[in-house]
Amino acid sequence: MRRIKTFDYYRPSTLKGALSLLRVYDGEAKVLAGGTDLLISMKMKGQVPGAIINLKGIEKLKGASFSNGMLKIGALSTIHSLCNLSDKLQIPSMFATACGSLGTPQVRNIATVGGNLCNASPAADLSPSLLALEAKLRIVCPTGERTVPISNFFLGPGEAELRRNEILADIEIPVEPRAFGVYLKHSLRRSTDLAVVGVAVSLLFGGDSHRVKEASIALGAVAPTPIRARTAEGILKGEKISKKLIQRAARAAVKESKPISDVRASADYRKEMIRVLTERALWMAVRDYKKNR
Repeated sequence: MRRIKTFDYYRPSTLKGALSLLRVYDGEAKVLAGGTDLLISMKMKGQVPGAIINLKGIEKLKGASFSNGMLKIGALSTIHSLCNLSDKLQIPSMFATACGSLGTPQVRNIATVGGNLCNASPAADLSPSLLALEAKLRIVCPTGERTVPISNFFLGPGEAELRRNEILADIEIPVEPRAFGVYLKHSLRRSTDLAVVGVAVSLLFGGDSHRVKEASIALGAVAPTPIRARTAEGILKGEKISKKLIQRAARAAVKESKPISDVRASADYRKEMIRVLTERALWMAVRDYKKNR
């Protein structure tokens, strides 16, 4: 008979209480947000911590609000709740689409935006869109708090910029209502599977010139962390959209990626999908701009 490893379990109702418990266990505890990743690693990999601190009772970490051009999302907000709020708050369509593409309805009802980010999977659905939107993360610890740009948050597969005894509290997204964004995902079984390639694109056009004022392109599942395709963005910035320009940008995005071959796809296949999805996403953003100008 296999021996079951025991652990302590807590469900604090305040952020202060959760941080106090983290300090007591000092690196031996794990926080539970949605649990869709933590419980699997415990069951399948035997990675059982000394304690589990369930954050679901902390109402302060849930919900979303919009004020002064800034969308603030509590890290404990479920993906399903954000899908429902997309029509009520100024949630960028790119991010709303990414939320809707994550897993099944059952998973979206449990999984949280904070858990998805802190798991730091290169193939996570929310990371590319938040990277393209230049979100900032507020992280708290027993002695204070700090703000980390999402571009500095991902360190490697499964590694995030979270120090010992820290908790991701909320995500702040600057909203530009004149920007047009798209998130496209290619997976083996539609949204129920991890992304083979994910591409998030945001374009802001400059008034009557119809030139690209700002461009953001973020890629997922094609490098050790989600990445911005900076060279591709530079090709677009200041230029009028054309077929050749979009093709150049897509080819540049491919060159900036570092995909691997695994059970879901070869590196060469991923590169081709980066090109295809980047072109498609750019044209979709341009179409939305022309429709709404």
